[in-house]
Amino acid sequence: MSDRPPPPGLAFLLACVPWVVSGLVLLGSLVLGLGLKCDESCTGDGWRRTADAWQWNAIPLLGLVAFVAGTTLLVSVWRRRPGRAFAALLVGTFAALAVAGGVQPFSHDELARHPKAVAACALIFFAGLFASLLCAPGEPDPRG
Repeated sequence: MSDRPPPPGLAFLLACVPWVVSGLVLLGSLVLGLGLKCDESCTGDGWRRTADAWQWNAIPLLGLVAFVAGTTLLVSVWRRRPGRAFAALLVGTFAALAVAGGVQPFSHDELARHPKAVAACALIFFAGLFASLLCAPGEPDPRG
């Protein structure tokens, strides 16, 4: 049993945001990588247009990595391990971005056309960042 008290409610609540999103990333990656693939647009021109390309199998794996990282973030915040929580946030962020890049390659033009999506991604990341910072153990109370 740990001698650390649970984190403040706000830290845990903020950590729930990337965790829920990581679950959505996992579900989306399973649907995309195992189900949809390129459907009727399979022309063989690049991996996104080839139904049996190995990259389609990597997308669900990356979704799983994102979900495991999101779960690790949530547990690390609960256990007041800010370093581990931040590392999990970084791993989950990169895995989720890789899944999104598998769907549509990133470009400046694409990001500029979707400012609300970019803002939502930033809010999700900062929720995890603030959860990591807020979960740090405080100074012990000198009064006991």
